[in-house]
Amino acid sequence: MLLLLAVLFVAARTWSSVSLGGSIAAGLRSGIIGVLLCGLVLLIMKALSKRPLADRFGALSLPPAKAWAGLVGVVLLYLFELGAIMDQLQRAGYVAGPPIYDAIPGWGGMVAALERVGAAVTRWVPGVESYMFVSMIRGGIVFVLLPMLLLVLLGLRRGDFAAGGGDIKPALPLAAVCVAAFVADGVTVEKVLLFLYFLLHVGIQQEFFFRGAMQPLLSGALQSPVLGIGFSVMLFALLHAPDFVLRVYSAPGPAVGSVATVAMFGLLMSYGAYRSGMLWPWMLIHALSRVLG
Repeated sequence: MLLLLAVLFVAARTWSSVSLGGSIAAGLRSGIIGVLLCGLVLLIMKALSKRPLADRFGALSLPPAKAWAGLVGVVLLYLFELGAIMDQLQRAGYVAGPPIYDAIPGWGGMVAALERVGAAVTRWVPGVESYMFVSMIRGGIVFVLLPMLLLVLLGLRRGDFAAGGGDIKPALPLAAVCVAAFVADGVTVEKVLLFLYFLLHVGIQQEFFFRGAMQPLLSGALQSPVLGIGFSVMLFALLHAPDFVLRVYSAPGPAVGSVATVAMFGLLMSYGAYRSGMLWPWMLIHALSRVLG
């Protein structure tokens, strides 16, 4: 699985380089350096932890039948969020055709109302737009509240979500780099507000969903932590593909290169959660990484 991810990353970075007018050699060099750096961080995480603490996530210890049931529910939520992203891109004019979720009664009115609220709220946070506020509200429901309810219905209780305890040491190197970069050019009110926004949006939501729910359910259902990490990382990266392909970039090469970079970042977060048995440090790291770009 690691070899497959490495090969895909190098191929994607090479394609990205060539599509931007660079050489194949430059793309290969970029990809190989990225793989080596990622591998180094993974080794450091392993060296800093005595053993994996993934069993602190209660979803990993569910009986196989419940693990599969939970996995089906989480995948359905994932597909719903993918559809919501496409719907959002259609409403913004990046994709032709009527928004796909207009078929859901009241969906368009709800989105419009949230965007009006978002326009008023986000004017205090430079770099955050109203559609991002809508994504944050939707993500709080789809990525946190509903999967948490699903896991509780499957038998998990407070303390089974790895909210506390665990081993923080595997997170310290990445956390130190992110904090140093965050304060390097000064800490402003705008940066702090942006960090808080990304913490509430991508940090808490995506880390809980992908590392706290999907990854342990995949690992338990497939009886393999490697497959659990690998497939959750791929799905994490694919969630970002529509936005990169249809909105951010005008060519597929750079978009695929960015998706590959997201996959490598997801691998660090997933392996970190696997070794540390906790989520909150990775939530902070994820939010800081978004502020840093």
